[in-house]
Amino acid sequence: MPFLPRGSLVLVTGASCFVGTHTVAALLAAGFKVRVTDSQQKLGQIHTLFPDVECFVVNDITRYDAYDEAIEGVEGIINLAFQSTTCHIGDHFFLERAVRGVTSLLNSVGPLNRTVKRIVHISSIASAGRYDVPGPICYTEKDWNDQCVDIVELKQAAAPGSIQYCASKTLAETAFWEWIRRRQPLWDGVALLPGCTIGPPTHDKPLGLRVDHCDPLVLALFEPFLSNGAPQNLLNQSFGNFVDRRDVADACVKAMRIPEASGERFIISGTPLWGNDFALAANHALPQLVELLHGNEDVAFRAELDRQAVYFDGSKATHVLGLKYRSKDESMAEAVGYIFKQIQAAMRAKHEAGEGELF
Repeated sequence: MPFLPRGSLVLVTGASCFVGTHTVAALLAAGFKVRVTDSQQKLGQIHTLFPDVECFVVNDITRYDAYDEAIEGVEGIINLAFQSTTCHIGDHFFLERAVRGVTSLLNSVGPLNRTVKRIVHISSIASAGRYDVPGPICYTEKDWNDQCVDIVELKQAAAPGSIQYCASKTLAETAFWEWIRRRQPLWDGVALLPGCTIGPPTHDKPLGLRVDHCDPLVLALFEPFLSNGAPQNLLNQSFGNFVDRRDVADACVKAMRIPEASGERFIISGTPLWGNDFALAANHALPQLVELLHGNEDVAFRAELDRQAVYFDGSKATHVLGLKYRSKDESMAEAVGYIFKQIQAAMRAKHEAGEGELF
């Protein structure tokens, strides 16, 4: 693929998610023009953050013509839209929607499109392997999570929600590569497989404007470590593999520009993620809350945890894309610091309204 120069128009689908807003910001900083798609409600929030970005409404990404208008004139596409929220898990058509969410975009582009040069599909480490099994295991881009697909095919809606989610990611990425294999388009494809994305938001907006719909997930991950009485064994609990969402955004830009990325999968993952990392982040960001579960900073303890880990090797992205991963400790501390600031702001607003006490 030829070098995609500054000033090229890039479409970002599903742009309102946490990674999406970082990706839009990274593309703009790199000199690209950006067009985004999302639902009507979420596009209003995107416009607040990025007033100069073109916006196209796509309320149903599974429609066969969902992107027909949005792809006109674009030279690159970063596909973050994914029909796979937890409210759909257990639904008979859950996996079908996940696949159609990808193929609808590809069908709108078509194999003979002479404007589009590259499509970067955002998948997940869940499509390479299971992170909910005992380690040590090391997965690379050569691996596929067929096991979760087999479990869902056997148990159908009775399969655990996490297994269904992993299967949906695997099948969606499989559909992406299979479409390219069968149609042999003029453009090329790249797949990025991020780990558990943590980090600060794109912009420091108040709680009333939740542009990043992943906020509740991050808060849920941190919540046990921000409350008194968390059990000690939480330190040894695995949370998969970590990556800063800004690194995922950087990988999106690099994957759009680097010719050698053509036709490749890239795991975007820094290091294994443990409950101990959440506890340490809370301790460092909020030293005044001495009642919280204390993390173990001992280097040997942390190294032993990593030795037992299910590890997704993200080194290919460093070698081919030139990606540099941010520090896990610094990113986690930024994330928990932001969460605590938002909690304080919410409590202060309630106090000023006479609805609660400050702590």
